[in-house]
Amino acid sequence: MRISRPIFLFVVFIGASNHGHAQVTYDGCIDSRGNSVASIKDYSINDVAIARLEYNYPVIRYNPRVLSQMSEPTSRFFYIHECAHHVLQHTMHMPSLQNERAADCWAIRTMQSDLELSLQELRAIQNDIAQQGRADWTHLPGPYRAIDIESCLGSTPETDREAQSGFPSGHGIRQCGCWGFYPLLEAPEPLCQSGYARLNQCAGFCPSGGNPYATICQ
Repeated sequence: MRISRPIFLFVVFIGASNHGHAQVTYDGCIDSRGNSVASIKDYSINDVAIARLEYNYPVIRYNPRVLSQMSEPTSRFFYIHECAHHVLQHTMHMPSLQNERAADCWAIRTMQSDLELSLQELRAIQNDIAQQGRADWTHLPGPYRAIDIESCLGSTPETDREAQSGFPSGHGIRQCGCWGFYPLLEAPEPLCQSGYARLNQCAGFCPSGGNPYATICQ
């Protein structure tokens, strides 16, 4: 187990550039090397939270103002998402869409297995994330990311009941992106009414080869 319900073990104060002294807590995240990951309040970051190495020590910096606008399950999700970057060693590499999606999956699966994520909490997380309309080259737009997170969990009786109607033909599941090689033009997709989605090739080229594509309900 890499994370548990937030438990404040102790509080220390360390120097932080441009911020004098910053309060640091240890809230249950353990990185891939077995080190406890420090959580640091930082009102200067223009994001919910960020994971990085500082002097080779793993830290998660978070903006309390941004977090205060989200539900409690979403705040936990973003903390565990940043923890995932340390567990999966993403902080040792350049940011990428693949790493962000992997961290989302690790976070929501951890919440399901270790924190008994309820369907109500999942929907609260999705609703908060769906409000984040903007995206950059490492993140899906909010609505697509919200759908993508649920796909990490696979099928459960509760989500099966909700998905019985599914999205209609033409509903976008994924925007154009480099999603990896997939040889079929049609793929199973439980989020669609038909049970299948079609892959539409998009303009451009992917760094690893091939073309970007979008996924649309059949």
